[in-house]
Amino acid sequence: MSNVRDVKENKGGTATLSLGGEMRRLKFDLNSFAELEELFGGVEDAMKALDKGSIKALRAIVWAGLLHDNMDERGNATLSLKEVGAWIDIKDLPHFSEKLGKALAEALPQEEKGQGRGKVGKAPEVPFDQETQEQK
Repeated sequence: MSNVRDVKENKGGTATLSLGGEMRRLKFDLNSFAELEELFGGVEDAMKALDKGSIKALRAIVWAGLLHDNMDERGNATLSLKEVGAWIDIKDLPHFSEKLGKALAEALPQEEKGQGRGKVGKAPEVPFDQETQEQK
């Protein structure tokens, strides 16, 4: 399960956090985005689902971010979506989602009006009520 006290932010689209009893590094690279494309039809669709509060999207995005350390020699995932889902404690979702959003924002350059390519936009947010910790 994740422990929010064990979450560290890194630069370059990564975050280090405790998952499954181990410190793990989420890294969003071309492979992770390709997997999200396959699951959702596009990276933008995955981000829209995350913005809407989809737990399935949250689990898939975390899984995709862990693939860099969890693939066999043929490039097949050695980690399942359900394994990742079991590692995330529901009570930690608001804080966990915030850290994930920051790592994604660093990894996904977006075009802002008048700024040209390469400018990072707002981090995706998962709408959870901070007090009740329930999905809105």
